[in-house]
Amino acid sequence: MNTDGQSEGAGNIIHHLAEVAVMGKKLADETLPAFLALPPDRKEQLGELIVGVQYELVELKEAIADMEPALIKLMNFLTEEKSSNAKSRNRAGGPSDTAK
Repeated sequence: MNTDGQSEGAGNIIHHLAEVAVMGKKLADETLPAFLALPPDRKEQLGELIVGVQYELVELKEAIADMEPALIKLMNFLTEEKSSNAKSRNRAGGPSDTAK
């Protein structure tokens, strides 16, 4: 992965993480307290709220799924980079990660 690919991948991850964080914060700060404040006899309002929760959870799930390819790409890059560095050290006679 080149430097442009690295920054693009990092940008995608940051964007998706921010999106997930905003959704999670809204769920925690607004939706959950509203749910807990409604008495069980307010079935119509509870039903509307639950439909909203379901929608928010689907959106959250999609945002996490959208982030997954960028995370896998980054993990693969980091694994390749670590492997490449270990091989370089071994060729140069330096300590390897397995010698710890």
